[in-house]
Amino acid sequence: MKVFYPFHLLAAFVVTIGLACSLGGGSQELVPGGKGIGPGLFNDVRGLGVNPSTGAFFAADYHDARVQAFDPSGKFITQWLAGAGDNSVIITGMSADSNGNVFIATGGKVLRYDPTGNLTATLAVPNAYINHVVAGPDGNLVAMADKETLLRMSVDGKVLGTVKKSFTANGGDTELDVLVAEDSAGDIYGLGTFNNAVFKFSPDGKFIKRFGSEGDSSGQFSAPESIAVDNQGRVYVGDFKGIQVFDSDGKYLSLIQIHGIARYIVFDNQNNMYVTTNNNQVLKMSVPKS
Repeated sequence: MKVFYPFHLLAAFVVTIGLACSLGGGSQELVPGGKGIGPGLFNDVRGLGVNPSTGAFFAADYHDARVQAFDPSGKFITQWLAGAGDNSVIITGMSADSNGNVFIATGGKVLRYDPTGNLTATLAVPNAYINHVVAGPDGNLVAMADKETLLRMSVDGKVLGTVKKSFTANGGDTELDVLVAEDSAGDIYGLGTFNNAVFKFSPDGKFIKRFGSEGDSSGQFSAPESIAVDNQGRVYVGDFKGIQVFDSDGKYLSLIQIHGIARYIVFDNQNNMYVTTNNNQVLKMSVPKS
């Protein structure tokens, strides 16, 4: 079921404030947000996807199946209910690609929508329960299933590669839910919230290294919830302290402090970073390209 609202019901609300970041500064914009069920308002927003080419983005509440679409300036376009369309599903993962596809992980499957909310495919893998999904730069998907099984898939659901026990087979503890990100070289980063660590894999799924540990010092994690990789290969992990930035080898670079906790992080092709927070906000930050 899709629900449409006239544009005049929502005026884009943008506030620009300073961002202290050793990567070179930038700006933080508050785009539609606040608690509620109306257009541009959220009820526990977590999922986030951005069309990397256009900057149009999509934000989803965690437990009421509501997905909202916005143009690059943050103006509300439309919304729809994922899954059965009756607020009965939980959205565990989300992404979008430059072809206009929106991917929603829910109920162990990945639902593929067009930008207006029309369901175009249901992607399911036999004997696999998919928890998280991300659209990669190569046009394919990376997903995490059955707690720690790493999958590479086409946008039509064809499995291109599988790595089982991606954490426990490489010295990690058992995970309940691993979040994934992919860089432009095809390397995959898995954030293990139980391990308080990031595990890095090659494009073919071979383990490369891990970094991070539990703690409050720089480079350590305290309740990590989100991960993304920018156009320069830098890795961003959101936790209680803010968003920590690492190079591709896991060396700690800096901390970006935000108002709230980063629940989801994505990037567009201009290296703008989009973040959903526990304050029911969507933040957009300009990040230096080098």
